[in-house]
Amino acid sequence: MDDIGISPENNFMIQGFLGMAWFMFPASMIVGTVLLNQTERGNRGIVKMFSLPVSTAKLCLAKFVVLLSLAVFQILMQREFDGHLKLNPF
Repeated sequence: MDDIGISPENNFMIQGFLGMAWFMFPASMIVGTVLLNQTERGNRGIVKMFSLPVSTAKLCLAKFVVLLSLAVFQILMQREFDGHLKLNPF
């Protein structure tokens, strides 16, 4: 691997990032969306939300903020995880 120029610790970081970006991140966002929809539908939650004196646009914005905060949390956790995996052979 010396002729390519990719050290083993960078190779591990790149593989971890690709695994997170192509599989874990989209899958966890889909799971979060499905759980949010099930929470709305369980115990007539959607009817209770619509009976509140809050506009429908604000409810949709609140759901979007929840998914956005989940995405930011996952990205920050991945960066923190990659930061601790720096292998130093010396």
